[in-house]
Amino acid sequence: MEQQPTELEQLHAQREQYRSKAFMMLVQLIAIFGVPAFAAVFFGKRLDAQYDTGRQWQLLLLAVAFVLSWTVTIRMFIKLDRKAREVDTKIKQHKQS
Repeated sequence: MEQQPTELEQLHAQREQYRSKAFMMLVQLIAIFGVPAFAAVFFGKRLDAQYDTGRQWQLLLLAVAFVLSWTVTIRMFIKLDRKAREVDTKIKQHKQS
């Protein structure tokens, strides 16, 4: 007969899933910051060359990419943190009972 994992074991496993997900978030962060920054430099240089504006377009697009990247990052963190807190609360409740 196979034993079913206890609720506490399930919660610990769920917490480990969130930790694994954190690593994948690191990879996503590289993409979230890298791709917009690369695009900003690429298109900024082209626009600056086309309109002979020095580095104005490049700096403007880099600033926009920076703000957008941080906005996405903060939203991802808030979502993950909310889920992790819910699991931690369930673990605490289980330990108290």
